[in-house]
Amino acid sequence: MREKTGLKPDYVAGHSLGEYSALYAAGVINLDDAIKLIQKRSELMTQAPSGGMTALLGIDDNKLTELIEKASANGIISVANYNTPDQTVITGEKNAIEAANTMAGEMGAKRVIPLAVSGAFHSPLMKEASNQFASFVSNFNLNNASVPVITNVDAKPTIQSSEFAAKMADQIYSSVYWKQTIAYMVEQGVDTFIEIGPGKVLSGMVKKISRTSRTFNINNSQSLEEAVSAFNGTLV
Repeated sequence: MREKTGLKPDYVAGHSLGEYSALYAAGVINLDDAIKLIQKRSELMTQAPSGGMTALLGIDDNKLTELIEKASANGIISVANYNTPDQTVITGEKNAIEAANTMAGEMGAKRVIPLAVSGAFHSPLMKEASNQFASFVSNFNLNNASVPVITNVDAKPTIQSSEFAAKMADQIYSSVYWKQTIAYMVEQGVDTFIEIGPGKVLSGMVKKISRTSRTFNINNSQSLEEAVSAFNGTLV
């Protein structure tokens, strides 16, 4: 895309594992290091205690806070992903998640969708994995970002290399503040989002967060050519 258009993004961001694509795009890490970091991250997360995750649709933040508080009586539970105003993913120990699933329906959630995952990602159960990953990351040379990376852990722009190592480790057990990330960029004047990768999940999320934003999805040669044609005709 860069070769064909010369476009430089004003910001980059990625959802969960996708943040590593954003870090690569911003020049924080090279491709070889990205693969090594992703492999280690995966290994450590797989070794973490088991748990579960559930997607909740149609429950607002106030009720979500109440739900987490009540369900925590059954074990560790937290928010994994703030995806859109209408969709949130919870994560934690199996008993707590099962209790939350029951309560969510009673509290008015439109849909309660248990996810087929191998662990309680982005939860405190991943804290030990985070600690070990922090040690692993310290062996890598990270660069300052060529464009701001809006990071998952706080939905704030990050440029300095010294900040990325800690955020990469924290991201393993912290919530993914995705709706806040998109909202921040919209507030800064961003009106066009380009999703690069398989599927259109993030483009769909963007539309639910900011209906006026324009989205493009690039996942093969045809979609690339279509986007390039649009960019060359309307964007500078």
